[in-house]
Amino acid sequence: MAPSRPTRAAAALASLVPVLLLVASCGSGADPDQPTSASTSASPTPTPEAVAPSPSVTVTSELPTAAPAQLVTAGAVAEDAPAQAAGVGSATVTYTRGGEFAVVIVLDCTACAGGMSPTVLTGPGRGTPYGEAAGPLAGSYLMDVFQGSDPEQSVWLQADGPWSIRFESWNDLPGTTGPLSGTGSTVLRMFDQGAHAEVTWAPAGPDDDFSGRFFGVGDQQLFGNDEAFTEVVDLPMPGVFAIRTDGTWTVTPQP
Repeated sequence: MAPSRPTRAAAALASLVPVLLLVASCGSGADPDQPTSASTSASPTPTPEAVAPSPSVTVTSELPTAAPAQLVTAGAVAEDAPAQAAGVGSATVTYTRGGEFAVVIVLDCTACAGGMSPTVLTGPGRGTPYGEAAGPLAGSYLMDVFQGSDPEQSVWLQADGPWSIRFESWNDLPGTTGPLSGTGSTVLRMFDQGAHAEVTWAPAGPDDDFSGRFFGVGDQQLFGNDEAFTEVVDLPMPGVFAIRTDGTWTVTPQP
């Protein structure tokens, strides 16, 4: 962990933005042999040839600032009817939301290669991408949580390789109860009855962080950290918990 990075406390805070209600509730080389000589004096050792350094590939941290030229249409998203799309390379992927629900993006770009630019899933006007990686990227991400948002939506995928993406209603996520654990970004639909949960997180590396958003009874709950932690946080369940990270996490509901 770089000492210059500030630490964000893992404290929950309420958001003031209105959100949708739940319907259902991530060479030197060896010197050449000395040549023989009739002279008794030793021949000078030849100077080894300089070894050219291997070229290195530097992955920039630049995120896309404009929509990729390739346009892929996933179609309409409805309850019990997800929309899907697939392609190769960077693309703008569009869909139409058919109802008042938040949309979960499920990305599989595990065959994407690490090129000069990172693999990034983002969208118009976003300061922070849904997900990014130096090479392969996969996970579930939450969008369309604001009431009255435009049903015509799009995401931008910066990628080098084949990918597939699915858009589905958060009401179609399988319900869960009890302790949960995993690695990477995901969206959980928690059916537990309680007001708190113990959250444990370990980063995947020095640049990783944890961001959690919970939508349940009352206002949206937001919390995060960039150092490993175990904290009891306010999660008024049942609800939907969106986790953004590359690291490992455990969520244990409590009364």
